[in-house]
Amino acid sequence: MVDSTGVDTNGESMAVRIVNIVPELLNFAFETISNGRNAVQIAVDRSTRLAMRLGAEGCAVVGTSSALECVSRAIPPDWTSFEVEDARSSAAYLRALQRVGDENADTLVVSWIDQPCVQEELALGLVDLHREWWCDYTFADGYPQGLAPEILRHEALGALLVLSDESGFARGFLFETIQKDINAFDIETEVSDVDLRALRVVLAADSRRNLEACRRLIATGNRELGDVVAAIGRDGSIQRTLPAWIDVQITAALSQDVSYEPWSRGDGTEMPAAAFRDLLNRIKSFAPGATVSLGAGGEPALHSEIGTVLSALHESGLPFYIETSGVGWSDDDRTRLQEFAFVNGKVIVFLDADDPHIYHALRGEGFEEAHQFAEWAVTVAPDRTYVQATRLPESEEHLRSFYHSWKDRCAGVIIEKYNSFAGRLPDRKVAELAPIHRHACRHLQRDMVILADGTVPKCMQDIDASEARGNAFHQELETIWENGSTEYVHQISGDYGGICPGCDEYYTVNA
Repeated sequence: MVDSTGVDTNGESMAVRIVNIVPELLNFAFETISNGRNAVQIAVDRSTRLAMRLGAEGCAVVGTSSALECVSRAIPPDWTSFEVEDARSSAAYLRALQRVGDENADTLVVSWIDQPCVQEELALGLVDLHREWWCDYTFADGYPQGLAPEILRHEALGALLVLSDESGFARGFLFETIQKDINAFDIETEVSDVDLRALRVVLAADSRRNLEACRRLIATGNRELGDVVAAIGRDGSIQRTLPAWIDVQITAALSQDVSYEPWSRGDGTEMPAAAFRDLLNRIKSFAPGATVSLGAGGEPALHSEIGTVLSALHESGLPFYIETSGVGWSDDDRTRLQEFAFVNGKVIVFLDADDPHIYHALRGEGFEEAHQFAEWAVTVAPDRTYVQATRLPESEEHLRSFYHSWKDRCAGVIIEKYNSFAGRLPDRKVAELAPIHRHACRHLQRDMVILADGTVPKCMQDIDASEARGNAFHQELETIWENGSTEYVHQISGDYGGICPGCDEYYTVNA
């Protein structure tokens, strides 16, 4: 066991180094969070205190030269810097961590320089657990990302490098690399008494929405771990900051009559391309980094200015998805799709079945065109194309072959649960997937839907906009979003109103 001075109770001294990884993009890390201080300053203070408690060998930062330059003024002179040669390479960061450990540190306590909410009590407990069992990797499970560091044995880095590659770097790169051969590593876990993972709360200043979560958590004044966990679990303002996913219906026109969807083909309402471009600018200002999805109750290919729409999406810099049946795309529009959407966006093709008879029963005409479109998309951009099927009694026994036939050809295959739209359609689900205990709706927490005429319904299930929040063309997005805050807080308390009691989409998540 380890005491607060960093000495093993068996008499062996600790050889620990505190490591802060510096992300390449620090767009929000220098914004004030609390008492005039930003995320980097708070993280530096936290690491310094933790190093003193553990009697650590010191503190270090790891990042590219440009990232290290960005934080240089906030880094104490006695901290050591280790440069990474490639910001996109997980292997490059592992090599840098090896160099950190070369200076007599057998245990690395790894977190990120833009994570201001790492809990000292939890970090000390993880180090304690790690050294007690002398394992390769120790982490906290069930806590929000950014609340705990990861503990890594320096000797494990060689094995991790064998499994890593020169791409795919992300915040979870340590665990993602370990997962490639998880049985090769000794792992210990500190499990939270309350599983908060489903909330998708991220405590890092890597986006506006996550920055707000950090700011609001710190503002509670809670310092004890139990109080912090309780605040995250009950405080709607921490859970619900800004939308992460925004569905935009650029047109209400449909190319198919789909048997399991409530929309009809008759309504051809269209959002003008100029209005859409203006809307994107407002989204960037309101919720920078939010993912925009086209296809809410309409076929994007049928928009009269789809080329201009795709160009606007590309120029916005926002991550985005095009959700399409694959029916209705002209050759010229496919060229625009290839030019714009496959650069910083992704395409989801609703195919449902490879059998033409099943396809016709579910989606009507269009089997050959849809599948030809999907084949074209996976040829042009296999890593940015998904095909999707909805689980239904008519197609359930064919889904395995559908999955395997497409899995090796594109980025992913999505098997979606059936949606009755809060009981509006008959119950056709083939499996009960809902959790035993109901919780607040993830879509009310994270999503916004904007229809072609600017109406913002309560959610995607509110297809008649009977519980609309406002109109995006006539009101500020911030005002409309806040109009849903009270209901979300009520749901945290178990109070579900309107169309919600008959809905089972509350546990599904878009992003």
